[in-house]
Amino acid sequence: MHNNKKQESSYFFLLWGIGLLFVLARGKIINTYPDLAWFDPWTILTVYIFLCYGPKKAAFFAFSQGLVLDIFSCGIHGLFALLYLFVSGCIYIGSNFFDIEHTVGQISLVTLVMLLKEFMFVLLTTVFLHNSFSLQPFIYTSIYSSIFTGIATPFFFRVFFLLAPDNT
Repeated sequence: MHNNKKQESSYFFLLWGIGLLFVLARGKIINTYPDLAWFDPWTILTVYIFLCYGPKKAAFFAFSQGLVLDIFSCGIHGLFALLYLFVSGCIYIGSNFFDIEHTVGQISLVTLVMLLKEFMFVLLTTVFLHNSFSLQPFIYTSIYSSIFTGIATPFFFRVFFLLAPDNT
């Protein structure tokens, strides 16, 4: 998508830095606006990087952001790294079925990937922490989270495209 390698690398690291800012601001945002706790900007960023840079850089981004989330969370080490690597795999497979260059495809893919991510999160925490979840509130929260993040995707894509060096 980007012609100049230096600009391409700089823009990729800018996107990575935006992801890092979301990690660092997450605690403050959740304390102030608890309804935004389930919003997932990392999935949106991973889909955007997949669109612009391909599956390898998207997988690297997802895994590295997952590691950063693991560092700043008090949970199982490697949980978010594995979870977001799973997300990048779902994006790779889902991109064969959805046209992520168009708004409907973006919303559909992000919503579906979010639902799969939430399911995998429950599965992993149940297996590794031997926790049992109350399924009904979790289902509602997962659906709300998936739809909200999916609907927000085109807005974020537009902002990221405006930030792009070649402004496409």
